[in-house]
Amino acid sequence: MTTTSDDILLPLSPMDAVMHSFGFVILYIFPSPYDLDKLQSSFISTVNEDYPILIGELYVDPATGIDNVKQTPEARTQGATGIRFEKNPENAMTTEKAMKERSWDLMPTTRGKTELICAKGTSLTDGGLAIGVDATHTLFDGEGMFTFMTVWGQHYSEVKKEDRLVVNHDRHLLTGTGGPSTMQHPEFRVVQDDFGTVSEAETSTQTSDQDLFHFSAEAETPAQTPPPTAHELFHFTPQMLKKIKEVAAESLEGEYVSTTDAITALFTVMISRARGHGKKVRITTGVNARRRLEPPLPENYVGNVIFNAFSSYTASELQPEEEAVVSPSTLGKLAKRVRESILQRDNTYLRDAIDFLMEQKNISAVQVGTDFVFGPDLMFTSWVHMGMYNAAFDGTHPWYACVPKLPCFDGFIMITEAQKGEVGVDVGVFLECSAMEKVKKMFADVKYLHTRLSLTSEAMVNVISPVAIEDDVFIPLSAMDAVMSTYRVVILYIYPPSSTAYSLTKLQRSFINLVDEDYPILVGELHVEQKTGAVSVKQSPLARQQGGAGVRFEMNSSNSQSTKDAMESRSWDLMPKPRSHGEIIAVKGSILSDGGMAIGVDCSHVLFDGEATLTFMRAWGQHYSGVLNEDRLVINHERYLLNGSGKAAKLPHPEFQLVPAEPLIRREDGSLAPKAVVTPPKTFEHVFHLSSLNMAKLKKFVENEPAIKKSRLPMRKRERFVAKLVSLFKSKDKKVVQALTAPKAPYISTLDAITALFTVLISRARGHGQQVRVSTAVNGRTRLEPPLPANYSGNAVFHAISTYQNEELDVKGRKLLPLTVSKVAHDVRASILERDNEFMRDTIAFLSEQKDPTAINDNVNFFFGPDVAFTCWAKMGLYEAEFDGQKPTFAKIPRVQCMDGFVLITEALGGSDGLDVLVCLEANTMEKLKEITSEVEFLC
Repeated sequence: MTTTSDDILLPLSPMDAVMHSFGFVILYIFPSPYDLDKLQSSFISTVNEDYPILIGELYVDPATGIDNVKQTPEARTQGATGIRFEKNPENAMTTEKAMKERSWDLMPTTRGKTELICAKGTSLTDGGLAIGVDATHTLFDGEGMFTFMTVWGQHYSEVKKEDRLVVNHDRHLLTGTGGPSTMQHPEFRVVQDDFGTVSEAETSTQTSDQDLFHFSAEAETPAQTPPPTAHELFHFTPQMLKKIKEVAAESLEGEYVSTTDAITALFTVMISRARGHGKKVRITTGVNARRRLEPPLPENYVGNVIFNAFSSYTASELQPEEEAVVSPSTLGKLAKRVRESILQRDNTYLRDAIDFLMEQKNISAVQVGTDFVFGPDLMFTSWVHMGMYNAAFDGTHPWYACVPKLPCFDGFIMITEAQKGEVGVDVGVFLECSAMEKVKKMFADVKYLHTRLSLTSEAMVNVISPVAIEDDVFIPLSAMDAVMSTYRVVILYIYPPSSTAYSLTKLQRSFINLVDEDYPILVGELHVEQKTGAVSVKQSPLARQQGGAGVRFEMNSSNSQSTKDAMESRSWDLMPKPRSHGEIIAVKGSILSDGGMAIGVDCSHVLFDGEATLTFMRAWGQHYSGVLNEDRLVINHERYLLNGSGKAAKLPHPEFQLVPAEPLIRREDGSLAPKAVVTPPKTFEHVFHLSSLNMAKLKKFVENEPAIKKSRLPMRKRERFVAKLVSLFKSKDKKVVQALTAPKAPYISTLDAITALFTVLISRARGHGQQVRVSTAVNGRTRLEPPLPANYSGNAVFHAISTYQNEELDVKGRKLLPLTVSKVAHDVRASILERDNEFMRDTIAFLSEQKDPTAINDNVNFFFGPDVAFTCWAKMGLYEAEFDGQKPTFAKIPRVQCMDGFVLITEALGGSDGLDVLVCLEANTMEKLKEITSEVEFLC
């Protein structure tokens, strides 16, 4: 392939280039009627406006092996109309049959060697739609493809440009550091001939037109026709997912493995035994590095960011003597090894892997380091939590979004979300037919997967069948729970009228079932040990006897407000009466005048943080809607995971204060106020809406200010590290060291920019002229190593602290300067980055070693003081709690009687475009804030 001076070459990254041997095919099946002409025109607009990288052809530099997109003048003139788009308006299959068959007839005809992408739209006989896409893997990984399909759906649905996803094509972000690699990379192998050059025979692997990755095996025998293969889906319900993780962890003495680790271990053993080769097995596990890299890649990055974690196992490890099924011991050992291989893929390793690729004379010589197709090895990947079902075409999500049925593919395992909106995951296995039959039998024989599970745990009391305990039972909470004893979580859900009338009796009954079966920790009352300050749930014999029926549940069957009125008023009349001392939770259900429904929940913050509350509401909706037990969320109550290791804290923790300057007390109406304030000032709440367009403008406004010079970052880090050491040595009390300002971060998120903007505006509106401390809530669930289990029910929010002098925030003149907001945004990001696993584990140790954790308070004076507290509930499922198929139109905190200096960032009403920023401030200050914000273009 040659180029001319008129051609444009768009270079791809080394992570893209290493995928040159692979293709990417995916099949989407939708249930509703569609217009194929509109489908094609929306595809063209998607490419022309958002994915111009798909225009042209693939070009591999023969000297370096770097992949490029070559765009000739003709290709640029044609644009997306030059991309092959096939249509079949009359396929005889129904939607259900298409899902079952997953036929290659629904895919476009074979893609050419340099063809970047082709697509096919098929109208099914019952009005359904199938979309088949075949692209070179150098352009997309899994998440990149799902983002593309989501954007295509937005074009088809005629979503306005300012409301569509903004995709990121900055592939230069993965071009390496420029230095040599310093680590071993067994996940790769470099194929060269005797002269040190790339062997064309060995690297030309695109031989099968219908393989998932167009990948041919390095056959060990001279047979020309590969054996037949099968593609089977093994479904795991939530209960099975919970059980396999529990079984894998049994022999590990507290060491963490994830559910996916356990599934990977199980299928590694079963497939290796079914193949019967008796050889060493090497496996690769796909690791999505978008958020593992530091800084993380921009949102909606479209290229390849999947790194392979590598582990190997001997035949004796996979088939211990006298083991007929996969024992818990074998499962645990392998799952642990899988987890260790994944943890090795930290930022340092990932950057080194890119350097390894860049230092090769020809990147096209680099291949996956395993022999998985008809060999002894295996390749695993997971598409869970990547948005594979996010694509909506005219409001309808797909029933199926995965690969078609492939005639010849082996040794590959995909873990995906279940099809047709079902709960759980599907494990798709591609394997030689005779081996597949053995795997199916082995899977059926794994008894611990197919035994019905008890919903109780050793740390819980089963309130459905009370155990014979005559005394009080105390269920300990974590140190992270105890420190929240001052606060509460209040939330108001408002649902629109439904064709099926809401029933408060059914609502209460479903609440009782929810508590009894999934949340027995809500039964009883709060108890604080006087000597230690340890917080627990105290369950008396009577409380256990009553179960969920003993929790206060108020009802109002005829509220005079309409749904619209209720959303505007956010009245406390829709909430239960204030909780009494020791009361854990109280609930109120109200039927509105137009048939809508309001649910108000008031819970002690020691039980739930924001995400846990939203999970609780989703689980309640499943009980109300009659979702089967095996299909409901599986809640995790293992609060001991945040109890500390017993080691002493080593780091300073300025986010806490042991003796609060102005302690907050709970007033009779349930609101908080400083103890010294007899009658607190009147406060207001106001919601500022930021559309996607305005958020993009704000981020650009902040990023365009070069507040931080990257070249100075290493020097600043060294200076501050030295300063910190000096401070530690000079301190008389090594545990009390003034926190140093964190080094500035080169990357900021949209939330950082929003936090900075409102920090500046609120401080100016308050006009106090004082230093300002900002507390930013950081959800530690996935930041901790190992991450917390899915649906963890306790508190896992850590506080990042950043401090600003008044002159930094209130510069002369009313105009909002990019420099001001940019500086604050970078400091906010730096404070968040400090909250890594080491810091968070040390935080838990710090809390655990205090004599009375309940005496610890946040070190921010935000109630009628100069400071501001921020928290965010976006991307936590705020609007996913469905009651008989209805999602809420409103889900936020109600209008609290007395709240100041608090900012809550959430998804917009009903989950519509943009974000809502709910601000609680003293009344006069709020009026000043609204006046100031009227001059800010991002808030207009």
